[in-house]
Amino acid sequence: MNAIEKRRVSEIISLHNEIIGHFRKGIQKAIRIGELLVKQKASLRYGEFMKWIEDNLPFTDRTARRYIMLYENRERVRSDNLSDLKLSHCYRLLAEPSEYIGNIGISEDNGAFIDDLDEAPSQIVHARALRQRKMKKKSISGLDVNTIYCGDARDILQYMPDDSIDLIVSSPPYDFTRSYEGHTFDFEIFKEIALQLSRVMKKGGVLAWVVADGIIENSESLSSMKQALHFREECGLNLHDTMIYLKNSPSFPAHRQSNRFSQSFEYIFVFSKGKPRTFNLLCDRRNKWANTTSFGTPSMRDVDGSLTGYYKPPTPVYSPRGNIWKYNTGRGYTSKDEMAFHHPAPFPDLLAYDCIRAFSNCGDIVLDPLAGSGTVGAMAKVLKRYFISIEISERYCHLIRERLKFPHNADELTMRSALEYNSVVWEDVPYTEIIGDIQANGKRCYSK
Repeated sequence: MNAIEKRRVSEIISLHNEIIGHFRKGIQKAIRIGELLVKQKASLRYGEFMKWIEDNLPFTDRTARRYIMLYENRERVRSDNLSDLKLSHCYRLLAEPSEYIGNIGISEDNGAFIDDLDEAPSQIVHARALRQRKMKKKSISGLDVNTIYCGDARDILQYMPDDSIDLIVSSPPYDFTRSYEGHTFDFEIFKEIALQLSRVMKKGGVLAWVVADGIIENSESLSSMKQALHFREECGLNLHDTMIYLKNSPSFPAHRQSNRFSQSFEYIFVFSKGKPRTFNLLCDRRNKWANTTSFGTPSMRDVDGSLTGYYKPPTPVYSPRGNIWKYNTGRGYTSKDEMAFHHPAPFPDLLAYDCIRAFSNCGDIVLDPLAGSGTVGAMAKVLKRYFISIEISERYCHLIRERLKFPHNADELTMRSALEYNSVVWEDVPYTEIIGDIQANGKRCYSK
């Protein structure tokens, strides 16, 4: 090695060591920021931390959570254990923590880590992801299925890989008509979540989006239409069907002095990523003229104009549904599980049940990014699908966990759904008769 090469090598080594020193100092400073944030959060009341960040710091709450994540995982990035290659991992940890931590639950409130979920307490504590142990476990790039994730869907969805979810069933808050533990949902938040949902859907996957409009300044907001158009025009999804969820009891009934009719329905926008991979017809529409044929003799004209009779089978007892689905709502009807009514707007069990059995098969993965009372996860469990529930409110995460224990019966849910769709009082029809008829006339629907 000549003198020039020696000088080059010496300068390279000197600069490299200088960079290593800066990296180490930077990591230690980032850990210190995380420690200070944790202390500040502990001094505030629940829900005040995000506001404090907005008022006092030059970065967002998402950056703050990443500093906290690095602080909570500081033992893995101690300076005395770092090589020059591992240092870059520390910086990536700030931006992509899930890739380096493993299976974690991320909380809007803390961002703490759990290295071994099996040893975690059974209750939700800060960022603990709850794992339902009775069903077979399956993992998607660090996100366990059959799990409740407590945190902001915008943060959690970004760690999920592309093309990983078979079915998404969800219902966003409607135009501030309810208060959800102080959390807001506007069109900007919707756009972030919509982009992630379209990314994580498998090719052929389906998204069932249940939404309605509020009344703002004496006009319907049309938020539902804006969201539907955004999914189609900006996210590239196909609008497979526009369905109606018809309630027997309106949310806001009209009275004699009202200037508009009772609001009795909501939209079910069914989007697909390409052609839907799964579609199981629900064959439970009871035919008024069941077991009869056409009046007179069925016939058709031949080329010469003469009439030729032909055989027409009797009308079946049940035929496929239309796209207006009827449900009874209210206490005792929306859900048989009384725990559901601890949420201000519980999602009807039967609506989630029907969406899941129509657009997915056993073993598929069902996601609800705005889980609320946890209905979608509970119904996915009944139908032997894997579920991922994401909910920003820690209180409702507790509620979801309790609701997953309720002993739903699939046959009873199938029967109730058919009878409510047909506007029949279900106590008046023999249980075994309705189930037997539906199974005989719609095997495709219930054989999955």
